[in-house]
Amino acid sequence: MAIIKGISSVAAFKKATVWGTPVVLGALDGVGFVSESIAADVQLIEDQQLEGSSQQRQGEAGNRLFAGDLVTGARYEGLEPMVAQVFGTAGVPTTVDTTARVHTFKLNSDRTGIFGTFAIDKGFEVHEFTTAKLTGLSIKCAQGERAEITFRMAAQDMNINTSAGTNNNTTMGSVTQPANREYLQFKHMVIRANAQGGAGLGASDVKYVSDFSCDIDRADKVDDITTQYGNRIDEPEHDSWTMSKLSLGFSKYSDAATGGNAVLFAAQLAKTAQKIDVIFTGETLAGAATEKFSWKFFFNSVQPMSGAPNVSGPGLTPFTLDCMAYRVTAAPTGFPAGFVDAVTLQVTSQHTANPLA
Repeated sequence: MAIIKGISSVAAFKKATVWGTPVVLGALDGVGFVSESIAADVQLIEDQQLEGSSQQRQGEAGNRLFAGDLVTGARYEGLEPMVAQVFGTAGVPTTVDTTARVHTFKLNSDRTGIFGTFAIDKGFEVHEFTTAKLTGLSIKCAQGERAEITFRMAAQDMNINTSAGTNNNTTMGSVTQPANREYLQFKHMVIRANAQGGAGLGASDVKYVSDFSCDIDRADKVDDITTQYGNRIDEPEHDSWTMSKLSLGFSKYSDAATGGNAVLFAAQLAKTAQKIDVIFTGETLAGAATEKFSWKFFFNSVQPMSGAPNVSGPGLTPFTLDCMAYRVTAAPTGFPAGFVDAVTLQVTSQHTANPLA
């Protein structure tokens, strides 16, 4: 008898080409994860025929909907293929020293054809999601912790494979992860903010936070079922605005010139736009590289939407500032040219390929 245990599970993701057709997962496609919650919703078409009995006859299988989350620790290297799927624009990375590569991820308005195969080897069987669209991501990091990413996805179908099928118990044995296992940590994070039209961000613009989160929702329609696939979804397409949000948590309210946050509360009241960068810097890359691992988020135009430093007792006054991020027509002072999206992410790692190739 076999019993599924989380410690035996292996997950992997790889870009696919044809919606509904899985690709084989293998070396470097592995994704270490904390949990997954992909629901299998195979709907029932009930038999409503009246036949002289108070009991119904059996129904039939209806629409097949598969959607949910994958939660993983945020690694400096190895998540590029999944992050690129959410943003939609990547490209061949820039070489900055012997082995270090800089990837730039931008929000693409049209992600048609950008999807992948996702599978989880659960021990005695593989749950293969033939093709899955990544519909958004959330990243969060709080004091004393690693950063954590939640990827949201909707899949065209799911196969349960053992010895047969594209991804099965044998093929999943070839799945590996990148050798570099460094993770983004709270102690690696620096956040800076000032007026959107002000000078470039500097040391005096650092804000001392106790937690940070960012959410990107691509607003894909995940239940679009047509005669193309019968009872399975068409490839999800944008159905509304892409929403980019961020949240800054503060353990205390302060008007300090450096680290303080009173100016951000004032901006919340006036809805004055800010520019913000969030930079995680890790250890030096392996081998002969001299660059360090890094993830750099650039938010061009951030409007604080809610949050107030309300006194709730005799101690410190914490508060959380929730914000919306917007695109601009020209990058603000100090930001790289062409960084005009609501959020742009730069990753420095040793991942050598275009993650959308």
